[in-house]
Amino acid sequence: MKRIFAFVFAVLTFSILLSCTQQEQEVSVSSVTLSQPTAEMIIGETLTLKATISPTNATDKQITWASSKQSVASIDQSGKVEALTEGVSIITAVAGGKTGSCAITVSKGYITVESLELDNQELTLVEGDEFLLKATVKPDDATERTVTWSSSDSKVVTVDDSGKVKAIKEGEAAITAKAGEKSAECKVTVSAKKIDVTMVMLSKTSLSMIVGEEFTLTATIEPDDATEKTIVWHSSDNNVATVSNPGGVVHAVKEGSALIYASADGQEASCRVTVDYHRVSDIELSTESTTLYPSETTIISAMVIPSNATYPELSWSSSNNEIAVVDGGKVTAVNPGKVTITASNRDIQKQIEITILVPLLSVSLDRSSASMFEGTDLTLHATLNPSYADLRDPLTWSSSNIDVATVDNDGVVSAIKPGVAVIKVTADGKTADCIVSVTIPGNGNEDTVEEIWK
Repeated sequence: MKRIFAFVFAVLTFSILLSCTQQEQEVSVSSVTLSQPTAEMIIGETLTLKATISPTNATDKQITWASSKQSVASIDQSGKVEALTEGVSIITAVAGGKTGSCAITVSKGYITVESLELDNQELTLVEGDEFLLKATVKPDDATERTVTWSSSDSKVVTVDDSGKVKAIKEGEAAITAKAGEKSAECKVTVSAKKIDVTMVMLSKTSLSMIVGEEFTLTATIEPDDATEKTIVWHSSDNNVATVSNPGGVVHAVKEGSALIYASADGQEASCRVTVDYHRVSDIELSTESTTLYPSETTIISAMVIPSNATYPELSWSSSNNEIAVVDGGKVTAVNPGKVTITASNRDIQKQIEITILVPLLSVSLDRSSASMFEGTDLTLHATLNPSYADLRDPLTWSSSNIDVATVDNDGVVSAIKPGVAVIKVTADGKTADCIVSVTIPGNGNEDTVEEIWK
């Protein structure tokens, strides 16, 4: 009996202990708290939230994360939040049936103004005139897009919050627009009253052109301070010649005649344009280069292509009249140097390079006479005056009697047999002589140059 009672008692005791152990292991979550209840983020930023579970010994610590608006802010299961678009999303962390939350507000953040431009940088107004300036702020999503306006002198010109400028009295003032850290300025000139145009004048009253050619006419208004300065251009016949408006650029279309008009404030001026087909396409010169000495002249022949050009006349010019002058193709050398002679017809040009040489005044030898033995050599040296003279032809050497003595191109004289020879050097028409006497060595009574010459 005692054994049975002891066994029952042991079973009951084990059951009670097992029930108590199970109750101690199941600890419920009482709250979930996030590391911050709210957060402001900029698109593209990330934030890691941390969840704290109470009590710390809660049985179920598994956290599940969720976002009320995944398009605004996404959340992964590690608590990492990524800001995607503008808006508000509630991030929740759930554990053991308890929830913690954080309100995420996503915005674009501060976007700096990169540029501010006005549609006009200068204005000319008359007293009482109004003009609406337009300001463009970039980028379009800049945070501070509001433009503030101001005038440097409100007695001359005022500006309201919309950019409307009003001319008050004669003078000058600057209108400034500002957005963020950027600003732009428009210079405003106010005239006391409207000044009428009294005359329009053109830079040319007649013009000859070739088909396809362009020419810019310039219009001048009087008086200079006229209020209305806008020039309006038009052609009497666009089939012959057109004109750009604005600009005054005349374009020759086909052969014929047309009037080009420029008008301003009721005044008008015109230019008669004659268009022709035959235009000089090339110029052929008789030579590409030549040389002259001072005071010498040469004629440069020129031919225009095509030969039936309407305006074949050529104009001639020298790059330096101190070196050479040209008159109708005739070139006259003045001073040593290099010069370019140009023949022109409209935009066609051809050139010839002319070198004006330094003339040789004289040539001399290092000796005027010499005695040589038969079979020997002697080198004569020639000196130019001036030493920097430009020679058209190289130095030439010659002997009056090659049976007695010869000379080569370097001035080396060779004695051939007894006798006398005159060695001559020539340069550009200038000459110098050396009398050479050749004798036989060892005869004891060699003749002198003078004796043999006699």
